[in-house]
Amino acid sequence: MQPGATRLFLPGFGARARSYDDGLPRGWESLQPPPPSVTGGSLATLTEWVSGELARRPGPAFLAGHSMGAALAILVAARNPETVSGLLLIAPAGLPLGKPVRKSAVDFARQLITGTHRIGDSLSSAAELLAAPTGSVRLIRALRRLDLRHQMASVRDAGTPVTVIGCDTDTLTPPRHCLSAAALLGGRYQEVRLDGGHVWMFGRWNAFEDLLTHAAV
Repeated sequence: MQPGATRLFLPGFGARARSYDDGLPRGWESLQPPPPSVTGGSLATLTEWVSGELARRPGPAFLAGHSMGAALAILVAARNPETVSGLLLIAPAGLPLGKPVRKSAVDFARQLITGTHRIGDSLSSAAELLAAPTGSVRLIRALRRLDLRHQMASVRDAGTPVTVIGCDTDTLTPPRHCLSAAALLGGRYQEVRLDGGHVWMFGRWNAFEDLLTHAAV
């Protein structure tokens, strides 16, 4: 990748973009998605937002994303392949999720207790979600049933380089989910073996930074 090329990171659902900054290599920028009060919980609106961010920067851009952010990266790359030079998809949403919401909520509570997430960031995200409960629920439901097989095939056919990262302790987007996504995208699959499940990168920023650095070469 050329020096000065655009490198953008898209966060997971309910996460603050700044929460990932400790693991972003030099030259990367994290983007905070507009809240459900603005988007109405619409993935189409979020995709338009990412496309707009790309249009304001020199391109094509290398996109990395975690969970929902990875799904948005796929949607943008499928729609406008000429704007995307490559994808790094960490625990990507984009295929139907089977883990019950209540279990995800229990995991999040445990992460708060153990200090995985900064309290201030969690409160900011909670305030945004509670300010537009209908839109928040709409987005959660859309992400759980999201099926991007068609868009993944478009990314594959465009020849966009893709790396998908799975984690052996992730129970939301488990390794089989990530492997399926990599196959559909025609991409490379890599698995990390770390505690922390779906949010393994929090507190393991050196490993996260290493993935981003090597993927964007």
